[in-house]
Formats: sequence, structure tokens, C-alpha cells
Amino acid sequence: MTDLYNKKCFITGAASGIGRAAALESARRGAMLFLTDINGEALENTVREIEAAGGSVASSRALDIADHSAVKAFAEDIHTEHGSMDVLMNIAGIAIWGPVEKLQHKHWRALVEVNLMGPVHVFECFLPAMVATGRGGHVMTVSS
Repeated sequence: MTDLYNKKCFITGAASGIGRAAALESARRGAMLFLTDINGEALENTVREIEAAGGSVASSRALDIADHSAVKAFAEDIHTEHGSMDVLMNIAGIAIWGPVEKLQHKHWRALVEVNLMGPVHVFECFLPAMVATGRGGHVMTVSS
């Protein structure tokens, strides 16, 4: 897919870094955006910036993609109001730093929950509707 014009794009991690850049560029290319990030204030700033530049944010919600119930609820709301997505961009992610012997189990668990299970939650909640429409679509996952 080279043309995002009028394509419905769900982007995680949209408040900063690569996710924010993807949201801004997708908006510039005419996509209808559905955005999420764990940082609600920064997400609101991204939404305002996109809309000020003439972009379209159909829906945004602050949530933790490691929380399956939160992703599922957002997906259900989006599907009810807007139908299925054309593009899924799993960009939210975390990194851990420091000597490996100093890292605690909670650090590894958080890494797995956000960087692995987060995209799995998005796949589970959005892909079945994408496939059912028969329009095709694209999935992109960035890993930290």
C-alpha cells in the first residue's frame, strides 16, 4: 500500500518517537487516524497538532496496550462507529537499560507485556474485522 488517502489507520505509541512521526506522516498523506498511547497528555498534543495541520483523527484514547481489556474496548468502539481498519501500526514499545544482572523480573515482564503481548492484543482485536471485510490491508510492527 503506497496510498494512505482515506485509509483507516490504527497507530499505537502515537504520542512520541516513531509512533508520533508515523501518525504525523500518515495524516499528511490523508489517512483517517485512530491513535493510542499510554501518555494521555502527549497523545492530546499529537492529536491537536495533526488537526491544526488539517489532518483527520477519527478517534484517540490513552491506554496501555499491555492491557488486553483496554485494547478490546477501544477496538469495539472503533468497529461500531467506523468499521474495520485498513492499516495497523504497532509502534508502542519500551526498552530496558542497564547491566543484565541488575535487571529484575518485573523489568523483563514489562518488556514482554508491552513489546510482545501489546501487538498480539492489537492483532486479536483488529485483524479479524480486517480479514472479514475482504479489502486486504497492512500490518506493521516495530520492536524496541
